Amino acid sequence: MKLAEINEVIKASPALQIQSKISLLQRRTWNVLLANAYTDRDQGETPFIPLATFKDLIGLKPDEYSVFGFLNRDVIKPAVKEINDLTNYEIEVEQKRIGQKIGELKFRIKRTKELPVQESVYPDVENFHPVALELVQAGIEQKVAVSIAEQEWDFVISSKLPVPGSYADFLEYVGEKIEMSLDAVGIKNRAGYIIEAVRENYHDPELQKQRQMRAEKAKEKALEDLKTEFCAKRNNLIRQAVHADPGLVERAAERLQSYIVRQKLVEHPYAIVVYQKGGMVTAEINAILEAEFCQGILAPVVAAYEDDKERILEQGV
Repeated sequence: MKLAEINEVIKASPALQIQSKISLLQRRTWNVLLANAYTDRDQGETPFIPLATFKDLIGLKPDEYSVFGFLNRDVIKPAVKEINDLTNYEIEVEQKRIGQKIGELKFRIKRTKELPVQESVYPDVENFHPVALELVQAGIEQKVAVSIAEQEWDFVISSKLPVPGSYADFLEYVGEKIEMSLDAVGIKNRAGYIIEAVRENYHDPELQKQRQMRAEKAKEKALEDLKTEFCAKRNNLIRQAVHADPGLVERAAERLQSYIVRQKLVEHPYAIVVYQKGGMVTAEINAILEAEFCQGILAPVVAAYEDDKERILEQGV
């Protein structure tokens, strides 16, 4: 789909007009889904994306749209419908529960038809620099947007460059300046304001503070969700091991150190009876099984967990 066509859809679509908080979210959701469509089209689907990560991608604070049903109704479904109706991609959303709540989303993507090709001065969106795309959709002339995207940090006055590490990349930096323009008062030329904000590195301490807080909360939530998923996988594998060899519980029980837990086993001839009731005994025995008896079957899950944890801590979600 051509960039010009996307812009026309955004201008014409009631669900994507950039005139309110919700419509801005829908535009960002549109961009995120299309980006996934181009990135993951060969695989046919994205990985499961933590809901906190998805909300951060579309600019939501962690405490906004805390009820998934409202987020789905007001933001996700309208954007998906627009893409399915107006592009040559069809996107389906799969929801994954973590506990009692929707915790992750997966997007299945397939090309449905070829849309008529129209002549355009714009390159295909899949070949368009993400920074330029964001700037064009904010009202910047395409030629200027491409120039800024190509120069990246060289476009910023050297004395105004941010401290290294302040932003994940140039796209995040530009996104902040565009967000500032939405709240700026008394400006007559929003495009000009954005260009100068990027060049001069305009500051909004409150906005930057909010952005940092959102990033930290999103990271904390991602780590929490990752730990929950890991524990569920670990416990499931341990249950399978115990089902295959109940004697594992008896051998693990012999290594219990806690006096309180050992006392709970005294009244029963077999540890498996108490183990199956859950609670403290199960937790203690599972810890021993994990550390001493089930390392082999748990190794891939533990390795994947540690890799994902390191990625979140070092690179963000």
